[in-house]
Amino acid sequence: MTTPYDMSARWTLGWRVLAAAAFAVVGFSVAFSTPAGWPAAGRFWVLYSALLIWYVVIQRLGRGGMVRALPWSYGFYLVGLVLWAMILSLHPATYAFAAFMFPATYSLLSIRYSIPSGIALSGVMFLAGNGWRLKVGTGDILAILLAVASSVMLALFIHSIIRQSIERKLLIDELESTRASLASAERNAGMMVERQRLAQQIHDTVAQGFVGIVTHLEAAEATPDGTGPGIRTHIAEAKALARESLEEARRLVWDLRPDLRDGAPLPAVLERQLAEWSARTGIRGEQVVTGSARELGPNRETALLQAAREALNNVKSHARASRVTVTLSYMEDEVALDVQDDGGGIANGRGSGTGGFGLKALDERVRGLGGRLTLESQPGEGTTLTVSLPAEPGG
Repeated sequence: MTTPYDMSARWTLGWRVLAAAAFAVVGFSVAFSTPAGWPAAGRFWVLYSALLIWYVVIQRLGRGGMVRALPWSYGFYLVGLVLWAMILSLHPATYAFAAFMFPATYSLLSIRYSIPSGIALSGVMFLAGNGWRLKVGTGDILAILLAVASSVMLALFIHSIIRQSIERKLLIDELESTRASLASAERNAGMMVERQRLAQQIHDTVAQGFVGIVTHLEAAEATPDGTGPGIRTHIAEAKALARESLEEARRLVWDLRPDLRDGAPLPAVLERQLAEWSARTGIRGEQVVTGSARELGPNRETALLQAAREALNNVKSHARASRVTVTLSYMEDEVALDVQDDGGGIANGRGSGTGGFGLKALDERVRGLGGRLTLESQPGEGTTLTVSLPAEPGG
């Protein structure tokens, strides 16, 4: 669909082509159709060059179809009017300069002054055609009325395109600003979700482990004789809890690391993440990519990376699996991530809400991006976590 901004750009290009053609036609006509000893040749070429410079400056002032209604622009218009009046009296071919004089004037002045300025240009053409004598007949009156009407209509037409172009540009700028604000709000919301998830995980794992360690150490300290099997049991339990808490702390640090993408595509980042997880847990991992990989935007790619991490953490903690397959599928209108293990499965069956706080937070994040999260599992048949996201915003 052609927008007002596109129309303004096309019309501006069209006027410039006409101006170039007018200068070329007038220049060739004077150079090859006038006698060698034409006495006005020097004056003509000086005015020709001055009018060319004037037009080039006009294009710089009115670049992009913007109205330049500045205090000194009216004086600049008068300079062009005088130059054209002077060159019109030297050679009839210079009437071709009307192709750019009118649109250049309308792009330089505001609508309030464009109409009388265009009428003045028409008056100059009329007087020059009559040898700068004011003689008005019936035909001349009709010609004047037609020239004035054409000038007014052309002024209104050009300014309507310019106004629509400006309004369109302002609307686009406002939409881009709104989009940037929404992206910032979405990032802040994602940060809040991650903070809540991290706080809950620290409370459920590391903090509870420290509570258990302190409890066992206090129990050992309260043993009457300070020796015996009871105190050794409490110390052993405290050591076991310390090891588990250390492992949970390492897992949390692994989750919070930057993606370390360095411009790498999502499949490469997922493959690196899976390899590190396999080396750390001893569980064999395999990655499969279907479809043509493409950019999905930072929010969607981050959500898919977080989904893979959460699924792998659950496999390590609960599945008792020996193998995990991560499948990234690029489809026409969506992208899907499947993490499938061969572990013991979940007794509760299906449901995206199955799991701890991490899966619930991930489900909220995926829903916020217009996607869906599902968890399919049967006892003894493994578990598959699937995250599907639209390929485009609002898809």
